[in-house]
Amino acid sequence: MEAYIEVTKDTNSKPFTIGGGTYARAMKNILGFGMLFYGEKDTMHKKNEYVKIESLLKAAIIYAEAIYRLAVQ
Repeated sequence: MEAYIEVTKDTNSKPFTIGGGTYARAMKNILGFGMLFYGEKDTMHKKNEYVKIESLLKAAIIYAEAIYRLAVQ
């Protein structure tokens, strides 16, 4: 969440979870997560699924920052 806030400057949004199965269920102390920014249309796993390039790049920056923070702990 800290990485998300640093990149987006969004201090209002709260993390949330949804149902569904991922590989994370088979591993200890791990979770799967993805990106859908507030206000964007949810096309995830639907016909003609897409993501805006701007959102994809922003998510990549957030993921890289989160991975870095986890690696230096």
